[in-house]
Amino acid sequence: MAMADYFIHLCIAIFLLPLTAFVVVALFHRRLPRHGDWIVISFMGVALILALVIFAGALNAAAHQQALRQHRSWEWLLLNFPKANSAETGVAGAAAPSALEGVSPAGAVRVGILLDGLTAVMLVVVTVVSFLVFLYSSAYLKGDVRYGRYYACLSLFATSMLGLVLSDNLLTLYIFWELVGFCSYLLIGHWFERKSAADAAIKAFITTRIGDVGMLIGILLIYSSVGSFRYEDIFRYVQEGGMSDSVSILGLEGSLRFWAAVGLFFGAMGKSAQFPLHVWLPDAMEGPTPVSALIHAATMVAAGVYLVGRMHPFFPPEALLFVAYIGAITAALSATIALVMDDIKKVLAYSTISQLGYMMLGLGVGGEVGGVAAGFLFGLFHLTTHAFFKAGLFLGSGSVIHAAHHEQSMWQYGGLARKLPVTFATFLIFTLSLCGFPYLTSGFFTKDGIIGAALQFGMQHPSHRILGWTALGAAGLTSFYMFRLIFLTFFGRPRNEHLYHHAHESPWAMVLPLLVLAVLSLGFVGSNRTFGLLHEDSWFSTLVKRPSLVAHPAESALPAESAAAAHGMEPVAAEHGAGHTADSIHLLPEAHHQALVGSITVFLAGLIGAALVYYFQWIRADAIARIFRPVYVLLLNKWYMDHLYRACVILPYLVFCYFIRLVDTYVIDAVVNFWGWAGRAGAWLVGRMDLEIVDGAVNGTAWSTGFAGRILRLTQTGQVRNYILILVAGATALLLLFWKI
Repeated sequence: MAMADYFIHLCIAIFLLPLTAFVVVALFHRRLPRHGDWIVISFMGVALILALVIFAGALNAAAHQQALRQHRSWEWLLLNFPKANSAETGVAGAAAPSALEGVSPAGAVRVGILLDGLTAVMLVVVTVVSFLVFLYSSAYLKGDVRYGRYYACLSLFATSMLGLVLSDNLLTLYIFWELVGFCSYLLIGHWFERKSAADAAIKAFITTRIGDVGMLIGILLIYSSVGSFRYEDIFRYVQEGGMSDSVSILGLEGSLRFWAAVGLFFGAMGKSAQFPLHVWLPDAMEGPTPVSALIHAATMVAAGVYLVGRMHPFFPPEALLFVAYIGAITAALSATIALVMDDIKKVLAYSTISQLGYMMLGLGVGGEVGGVAAGFLFGLFHLTTHAFFKAGLFLGSGSVIHAAHHEQSMWQYGGLARKLPVTFATFLIFTLSLCGFPYLTSGFFTKDGIIGAALQFGMQHPSHRILGWTALGAAGLTSFYMFRLIFLTFFGRPRNEHLYHHAHESPWAMVLPLLVLAVLSLGFVGSNRTFGLLHEDSWFSTLVKRPSLVAHPAESALPAESAAAAHGMEPVAAEHGAGHTADSIHLLPEAHHQALVGSITVFLAGLIGAALVYYFQWIRADAIARIFRPVYVLLLNKWYMDHLYRACVILPYLVFCYFIRLVDTYVIDAVVNFWGWAGRAGAWLVGRMDLEIVDGAVNGTAWSTGFAGRILRLTQTGQVRNYILILVAGATALLLLFWKI
């Protein structure tokens, strides 16, 4: 088997393993021991091993100055669509925009698998987190009334996420994208007997669908222009100048490419909880805590970031700037709300939204034109490291909640470090990584790399300096609210003696994933050569480079490169965009210095501030809330975003529905009821006519005939003398008649 076939078959196996587990558990979990959870866990474990094999192969290729890039596609649908791409209809060569004009007799929609460095990394992220969450759930949800259904949904979710990552085109990506949203709806509403959980599931489903409408419009704009859903065809078309026509929407001018990119980003805004479509994620904490770790911290919410990263060459500079500002607003706004949250899971939920904003900020300033390519790398790199430490934070919070008999208010905790030593130690590592503890944690290299890229972008474009300073401010808030969580939960005296007395460390199935994720949150994940430089010098950068619009082998390959291509590899140089060398993605010394000093400063400021308020209590939290009450109320009400949605969206919609009900009741139903009444009146009239006239005439004829019969019957006596008498009388009458005549 060729090396290319080997890796592609591994990808197919990784996809089919959780799909098979879903089918088996969904159909037969009532007949299986432990409802078949062992099938889901073991199959995902095998998928993890296969993903690590692919990851090792990608690293090995990168070590030999090669890039792993393999592709396999199959024809799926035949569509007769205008402007079909030659790559879809079988015409050889890359079609320029002018060559795509006209109508093709048939367009073959191809679907397939794309395996490159980014895919290899995402496969590891999804399978690692999924396997650990599956294992954790076996203890956390033991005895749950819908235990088998829960594992079936988890397996279907993992299948959908893997399909999304492996897709080589926007069509199947969108299909799996929607399937991920459906699984999220099922898992958030796992305890649907609770109204809060059912409402949260509906809110998440509807909010993300709003973003998906924009994404669908963007995909349709792309297909109507390119005639293909495949990434490579789209990049080739845009590189040749396609989709550059100016279009005005709501008075705003922009190229068709810009509006299509904004449409795609709307889908990412919904799935990755970006402002203003972020409101669903905190409420989604109503689902089981392992669901929060899997879907709303590490995988599903990362799908939007992955989409922007995968389609990054398609985004024009103005669209990337829009992405950067939305990311910066999301990072700062969510961090402020996390300052006042009482529920431990909601603190982490708003932290997740904030970190997703960082990722979008990195991708936004990591543009090819006028941007910093390091931002692209660090944005996707932060997606990877964040998956590990944020999943660990959610699982750690689940361990705390499990020990506290499902109490989630941090003001009911206190002193749990003595009761939960392993949970506390791992939770502290996750917190340090999230806050960017210098050098020893992975978050320092990824989140602070984004800050450096944003600062450099501001240096190159002074009108956008606010992006870098917003990122630094959000980092300081992150340090404050996370150490607030640490001090309230694990330090101080117990504030609920009953909960503290019964608290105990979680079982091994819950502790083991915490230990694994803690190791993956350490600094070696962020950089494998040096802890002192905030640039691309890491294992991640050897796998993921910002691609050019068209990824293709070098035109003049050396013999070694030709051999690599035969094994599904490409020269690394083919992965770089035009004008980008390995040196061009280093941060400028000034930006590196400002990011390093600034991030350490805000980290310490947040830590010291949280310690003064919540550990030493030299500053009273209630006094701060009283002094800054307007701000406190604003943050406690989440910037009134839910109120704004209720006032601007929900209430107008309800008023519209009420108006429609009035129209339906008093207009449509009135007309229908009038015609019903008219029908009944007509039927009554017709009935009376039938009874009185038609039936009267028929009955009158029958009565007359009957009466005549009764009269004539009197003549039939059966006596001869009566007949002779009648005969004589008749003859006499005739004689008199004729005599008179």
